[in-house]
This record gives sequence, structure tokens and C-alpha cells, in this order.
Amino acid sequence: MKKWIINKNDADLELMSKVLKIDRQIANILANRNIRTKNTAIKFLNPNLKFLHDTRAMKDMDKLIDIIKIAIAEQKKITVYGDYDVDGVMSTVILFKTLLKINADVDFYLPSRTDDGFGLNINAIDKIHKNGTKLIITCDNGIAAVKEIEHAKKLRMEIIIVDHHTPSTDAEKDILPEADAIVDNKQKDCQYPFKMLCASGMVYKISKLLLDEFNIEFDDDFLVFAAIATLCDVVPLIDENRIIAKCGLDLINDKKVKNKGLISLLKFNKIYNRKINSDDIAFIIGPCINACGRIKSANLAAELFLTEDEELAFEICQLNYERKIMTKEACREIFQELENYDLIQNPVIVYYNNNIAESIAGIVAGKIKEKYYHPVIFFTDSNNIIKGSARSIDSYNMFDELQKCRDLFLKFGGHTMAAGISMQKENFDLLSEKLNSNCQLSSDDFVAKIDIDAKLDIDKINYDIAKKLMVLAPFGHKNREPLFICQNVHVEKLNAIEDKNTLIFSLCKNKKSIKAICFGMYEQFHEQLLFHYDNYESVKILNGVLKDIDLVLDIVYSIEINEFNNDICLQLRLKDFMIEGD
Repeated sequence: MKKWIINKNDADLELMSKVLKIDRQIANILANRNIRTKNTAIKFLNPNLKFLHDTRAMKDMDKLIDIIKIAIAEQKKITVYGDYDVDGVMSTVILFKTLLKINADVDFYLPSRTDDGFGLNINAIDKIHKNGTKLIITCDNGIAAVKEIEHAKKLRMEIIIVDHHTPSTDAEKDILPEADAIVDNKQKDCQYPFKMLCASGMVYKISKLLLDEFNIEFDDDFLVFAAIATLCDVVPLIDENRIIAKCGLDLINDKKVKNKGLISLLKFNKIYNRKINSDDIAFIIGPCINACGRIKSANLAAELFLTEDEELAFEICQLNYERKIMTKEACREIFQELENYDLIQNPVIVYYNNNIAESIAGIVAGKIKEKYYHPVIFFTDSNNIIKGSARSIDSYNMFDELQKCRDLFLKFGGHTMAAGISMQKENFDLLSEKLNSNCQLSSDDFVAKIDIDAKLDIDKINYDIAKKLMVLAPFGHKNREPLFICQNVHVEKLNAIEDKNTLIFSLCKNKKSIKAICFGMYEQFHEQLLFHYDNYESVKILNGVLKDIDLVLDIVYSIEINEFNNDICLQLRLKDFMIEGD
């Protein structure tokens, strides 16, 4: 059971409403997100590209521009070295297409998840060197590649790092590779005012700067690619990230996307002809792109956007379906195993299973974290070593805690909420012991919390409220959907779909009915039913037979306007519920 917390603030909501000319409900939500000054609120409510910061304020940005301009002038071959996830693919595509526009001799390299692993590796550098590359530009990696870049320099190659991951530190000083330019605004001596861009957001800005230098028109599709990565990489949707995500989504919804590869991917997923939101990108499009690197090769995703071969979209969707099946089977095995051991009693779940494909380790780690709400590191075998994917909870800084154990790792990188590790199997037990003995979490930290913006009875909901709330979109990390609580709601109808883990309700309060949908909580609903009703009645309820049963819920929900097959309706998305007992 999650802990419900109704946010309270001391803001003058009447004054905010008057000055900003917004509804009081919107003013309350802004105040809950600590957006209280006029200028901050105006920028938040009106995301505009003119509010982006000066790209040249990033450390080494002028160096980056100069190195690229010289490389083009001297016709040096350039290789863009990306990563196999959405951010790595999209940043590679943006930079590759940008360099083509300015007549660079350019290639790209996306590492194999299983053969290369995350980031630069020596074998890949040797391959790239043999192809005649003189300049490597990393995208979404490189900040931790000290030995690899040392190797590249011995081969007399130039290296530019474009990364957004946190550098390792030693005595409060960044440990940095000896690259020719390092553009990573998480460096301690980088004065750039916003530190939370993803790699694609950074490359989008670099692209704009480069094209301006060469007086070449900017391609709006680059903004769309950056928006997709921003929404999928779970960076905070504030400041520049909010601007990039919102303006990119607007281009998609205004049908201004020109890239046929992306259009075909939207069409195959049956979302092109309706209003696309942040969830569609993060939970439909993102997993398709990621599936390429997990199941086959990230090159497939890059080729979709570079060649615009529409048939590739179908293949990518098939790979994502395969990934879903693999994940479902893996989670069934793992949850059963975890329940049979004491691992879930540990503050930090450090778990190894050599039956699970390395390609889905990150997803599995996330599923374990969601189910048990503990920090998780899931390891599986990979080429005579083990690789771990870490996922964390709000009160546990995964990167900082792993930093304390970095002497155990062959390779390590990440941020507060997620990380990747490579190490020898013999260090597994020692890592688990160190993390758990160092852990300072309390029992309260292991209870997931839901922040609620206000009480709002469902009979007060209408289209006007729903439309006003949309000014706060897109929603995501650090800009969650507005959530409301309503108590004593009667269930008129129920359609419980076990195999899809979905619940569809018709809810009623004060004689007003509304549709509500809930994903991923069938099991929780069943468990609550068994607490309040006997097995016979519980089965009846799950089968939608509510005659003679007064089923009453307290609910936490968001409001959405659902569009499907040209049918538009108001509905609730349930985030949590509690069955009211006698």
C-alpha cells in the first residue's frame, strides 16, 4: 500500500490566479511544484525556444566547434559514437545528420549491448581507427572512459566527449579523460545554468550552433528527436527539458514531422492520427527504439530515421513485441525466486540470475524495484564477467553509493536513479555486503509515496477542468500529472481483464458517473477484495457481477481526455485505490 500525501502550500493562490490570469486549481498545482514567482510561472506556462540558455556557456563548447570546423576543412573522417538506448540513438542521429549538412566525412558507431557494452571500448576504437577515423565524437557516453580515451590518443585520434552523465570524483575533483574537448554540464567547473539536459538535448543545441556557424537552415525534426529522447531518458521536465519536450511534441501533433521513418513508427503503433502525449512517447515509441538494441542492433533504429525506410518500422515493432514476451517470462521466474529467498528483506536488493538475457536486465531491475520498492541491482552473465543494471528509489542516491564501491568494478557509470556496472563475479557478495551495511534507509523509505495536489470529487469534473490542466503538460519526471483524491466513490460497473492487468470502472458519486481505467494493478485489487470479501464474492466482483454488493473506493486519479476511433470522452486514470470496508 502506498502512502498518500496531500500537498499543502502557503502560497497566496488568489494573488497567483489574478496576476497570472489562471484558474485557482492551476495556481495550487504550480505552488505544489514550487513555481511561485511571476517570471518562473510565465516561462513554465509558456514553454518557448527563446527561453533556452546560451549554448556557448557550456564548458569547452568553443573548443568543440573549432575542432569540428578544422576537421571539415581538412577533410578528416569523423565517427559519431553513440549508445544503444533512445538517448544514444537520437543524439547520434541528430549529430550525424548535422555533420552531413555541413559536408563532413562522417560515419557513426552504435555499440552492441552484449559485445561492446555501454560506452567506448578499446576493440571498437580499434575498428574505428582502421576505418580511417581521425576524430571521434561521443554522444551519451565518454565521461568515464579514461583508459579507452588514453588508448585512442595513443592512436593519434582526436576525441570530443558529449555526455550528460556525472563524472566520477576523487577528493571533490572530477576524474576526467584526456579528451580534446569535454562537453558535459555536470562537470564541476561548467558554468552552464541548467545541469539536467539529456545527451540529445545537448546535441540538439550543438546542432543549432553548428548550422548557424555554416549558415545552414536548421531541421525541425532534430527538435522532435531531442524531445523523444528527453521524454524517454527520464530527465526532469523542467527548464530547458520542458521547452524541448513541449515544442517537440507540438511539432508532432501539428503534423510538421517530415521524417518518414518516425511517421511510420507512429502509424504502426496506431497513435499518429490522435493527439500524442508524453506517455505515448515514453511507453510506446521509446520501448520500440530500445528494443532494437536489446534484441538485435541499435543500428536498426538509427537506420529507420536516417534512411527513412518505412518497412523498418514494422520490424522494430515486432522486436518490441518479442521484448515484451521475454520480459514477462523473466519477471515470472524472478518474482517467484525472490519470494523463496530472503533477498527482499535486504535494504538494497542485489540479485544475480544467469538465465536472464543481458539485453533486458535494465527492464527487469525496474520491475523488481516497482514491485518491492527497494533499490535494486540485477546482475546477469556477460562474456566471462557479470553486468548489473541498477534502479533506485527516491531516497537512495544510487550513483553516490556505488561510488563508494567503485574499486570492485571493471566499469561503472550512471546517475542518481540508475546505473550500469561491469565486474568479476567473485565481487558479487562483497558488493551486496558493502551496499547493505552502508545503507542508511529507514522503514519509511521503503513505502512508495503518492503526492496528491488536492481533493476533488468526481462529480465536479468537467471538460473545462481537463483542458485547463493540459497547460501543465507534458508530464513526466519532476512534472508529474496533477493528482486528485476522492473518497466514497461507488463502483457501478467493473471490467477486470487479468491477462492485460487492466481494470475498467464506471464510478459514481452524487449521481454523476464517469469512466475510470487502471493499468498494472489487477493483483493489488484482487488482494484488497479478499481482505474485505470472501472468495466467492471476490470472484463475483472480478467477473463484473455487482448485484447486492456495494463496492466503495477511495481513489487517487488523474484526469484525461481520451481520444479513440474519433470518439472523445472524459475519463479518469486511477493511480491508486483503497476499498472501503464495513
